[in-house]
Amino acid sequence: MLRRDFVIRLPLAAGWLSTAGLSGCVSTPYLSPITAAGDLRVPLGAIPVGGAFVRTGGAQPLFVSLDAAGDPHAVSSRCTHRGCQVEPAGERLVCPCHGSAFDRSGRVLEGPAEDPLERVPARIEGDDLVLDVAERGRDIGSGR
Repeated sequence: MLRRDFVIRLPLAAGWLSTAGLSGCVSTPYLSPITAAGDLRVPLGAIPVGGAFVRTGGAQPLFVSLDAAGDPHAVSSRCTHRGCQVEPAGERLVCPCHGSAFDRSGRVLEGPAEDPLERVPARIEGDDLVLDVAERGRDIGSGR
């Protein structure tokens, strides 16, 4: 291929690659809960199959998911190793900073983290997932 042909085709290839790459890109949604009597409520229908982050007003959100049996799980997204926010990767939550991996209930699968993610009591009431943050007396997402 001549240099001139390459330069002419480069913008077309770049456009195709960026479009193809973005169409396969999936991001985890962030949900804004309703606060009632110290609980955070999220409509069950808003939680996608892979789980979602729930804003708490803190530095980092909670991560919520439902397992195959429909049981809820809610954990702090703050990695217990150095405090980075974990991200979902399949059935795991992985820390992008140092590679620690946790299952959806917060148990450590791979280090360097030694402690599990902080669990948050979660229950289903009607059509809502209810996160009990009132008893904590602190901001879950901040690590304080």
